[in-house]
Amino acid sequence: MIFTHGVIAMLTLSLAHSQVDSFTKAQVADRIRKVEDGVDEFQKYLENQEEGARSRAQSAQSTGTSTRRRQGISSNTQARGEANKG
Repeated sequence: MIFTHGVIAMLTLSLAHSQVDSFTKAQVADRIRKVEDGVDEFQKYLENQEEGARSRAQSAQSTGTSTRRRQGISSNTQARGEANKG
């Protein structure tokens, strides 16, 4: 919410400074609405990313698997051990 107000304030100040009286109130209101909608969409995106990460972590924990990086390391180590034996 604070971020939204900050963005609106910066947008309003930049519009007022760069172009004096060139936008109507309706145009400013439309631009503010677009910024607020963009902020809302970005927040939803972040929430979805967080939920997805939690879901992946829980499923990995419940199945006993680890990250791809760790799986790759263990398979490489295992392959090297077999090559040294043979």
